[in-house]
Amino acid sequence: VILSETEKYLNDKRDSFRFPPNSPIQDFIKRVREGTMIDVRTTGSTECFKLHIEICLQNMLSRDYWKNQRKTVPVGKLTTVADEVFALLSMENNADEWLAVFKGEEVKPKGSMTKYTSTGDAKDGTKKGWTLEGKTRFNTIFNKVKVARHTTESIRRESWLMEEWEREDGDASVHRN
Repeated sequence: VILSETEKYLNDKRDSFRFPPNSPIQDFIKRVREGTMIDVRTTGSTECFKLHIEICLQNMLSRDYWKNQRKTVPVGKLTTVADEVFALLSMENNADEWLAVFKGEEVKPKGSMTKYTSTGDAKDGTKKGWTLEGKTRFNTIFNKVKVARHTTESIRRESWLMEEWEREDGDASVHRN
């Protein structure tokens, strides 16, 4: 449901985003820009947490495994802390470039707007890969997510997600029949 809301804006070439006020995608973009997405398990809306899982984290698993397990196994049991951290760090790293592309801007060279990775060409002697700041950020996020996964709020959100996906799948099957 949230993803279909987002798709309405994918071909919008205006200079700014035009999402409904207080929509989960507004919260998502704001958190990514402010670097507060790492707290999405425990703060902000459950819908923003859901959006984060559906856009970023579910891609760490095979489609069939995700589809078959997500309604009965908490997200924190389906993915590792490192999976979750990599999804969060990748979002932070690429946010400016992805948002520019989303607005219809051309980004050249590709990867030039990343936060923690370099785009060097190994042929000219420059190195590609994660910067020291990116590696340090990974460790910071890792420690935070590892603790957050065990909080009451995080566990509550994971239970809510399983119920929400069960409800959505039930609604979808009713519409198919």
